[in-house]
Amino acid sequence: YQVAPDMPAVLSLAVGAAALARKYDVHVRSEHYEPLNLFTAVVAESGERKSGVFREVTAPLVRYEREQAEAMAPEVEAAETERKILESSITSLSTRAAKAKNDGERRELIAEITRLKETLRKTPPVVAPRILADDATQERLVGLMSAYEGRIAIMSPDGGVFQLMSGRYSKNGEVNLDVYLKAYSGDDIRVDRIGRPPEYVRNPCLTMGLAVQPDVIRGLLSKPMLRSLGLLARFLYAWPKSNVGYRDLDPPAVSAHLRGQYERTIAACLR
Repeated sequence: YQVAPDMPAVLSLAVGAAALARKYDVHVRSEHYEPLNLFTAVVAESGERKSGVFREVTAPLVRYEREQAEAMAPEVEAAETERKILESSITSLSTRAAKAKNDGERRELIAEITRLKETLRKTPPVVAPRILADDATQERLVGLMSAYEGRIAIMSPDGGVFQLMSGRYSKNGEVNLDVYLKAYSGDDIRVDRIGRPPEYVRNPCLTMGLAVQPDVIRGLLSKPMLRSLGLLARFLYAWPKSNVGYRDLDPPAVSAHLRGQYERTIAACLR
């Protein structure tokens, strides 16, 4: 793609962080530990081939997700069927208990309902591993981390996530960065909302690998809330030198050895 090396380098760091998040921590000293997730942002104008580089560096993550989904499909379907049967049985017994002719029959049905509910509680949904997300609201982001072992990675060749952070879908354009700040540092997330079941994410790990145009960064700098809460300071930035107008018309391809080594390394981290 003939881009400056810092573009694929910084995005590859985000891919590595996504593969290793929550599997290891960095022991700095004494009782000081740091999670391995990263926030990275490559700043580049339109036409700098950000999308092409993204496809290359995230390919191992995309392939892993697809392979795991295919391999686990029968297990996921079987678990879903079992849960649906349990839920249907509970509903049916509840209807019978409500119409029971005497207390003895009602107590027997309630005991069976209680037993089935306990079985359902001990039969959690089975989901194939998921690593990548893109255009997710903060509420959806919490749900994703809750469903997928507390970790998720937002990898995107544009700055849409910054617009979400700035309150695109919130009422009155209010900025709420709690999810991003806590998921960067690994602080537990607890969400209690009316009309929704409570969500709890222990030790969340959010990784972000973004490529944005300079105007997006300039727009963020004009928002005092994003700066005062330290969100922008959490990112590792790269502003690669532009190669537009200086590219070779017949460049050498990326070596098969290098590409294979990268893919094998990320795959090993994921496993």
